[in-house]
Amino acid sequence: TSSLFAKISPSYIMPEETITRTGISLEKKLAIIVEAKKHPEKSHSSLGSQFQCGRSTVSKILKHKLEIEEESKTAVSLNQKRHREGRWKLMEDTLAFFVEQADTALFFTDDALRVKGRRLAEKLYAEGDPKRDFTGA
Repeated sequence: TSSLFAKISPSYIMPEETITRTGISLEKKLAIIVEAKKHPEKSHSSLGSQFQCGRSTVSKILKHKLEIEEESKTAVSLNQKRHREGRWKLMEDTLAFFVEQADTALFFTDDALRVKGRRLAEKLYAEGDPKRDFTGA
């Protein structure tokens, strides 16, 4: 067995480059979309090489470009890797609307926002819904 083991190259046993999954930021996705619009003649493979990602990744990004562009308009940060809805989306949106409509001279403390959030959760979510038990912690 030792002679057989000696014949196997180390690269066969342990590949030099292993591909690991990494998230792509919203900023990078937008850059890929912009580059594809500027240069429609470029293949998805060449765009992937340019942005250090796979061809299939570029294809998925371009397939969902409208959603990505919409998401970028409301994103808190372009460094985020994926878009996730908040647990209390309806309550958060309502609370954000309340704060935006409030007098600009008002200052909201954390406690005041928690109290308002609890009241909104009671009104927005039905009895027995776990989301109604918002603590604001």
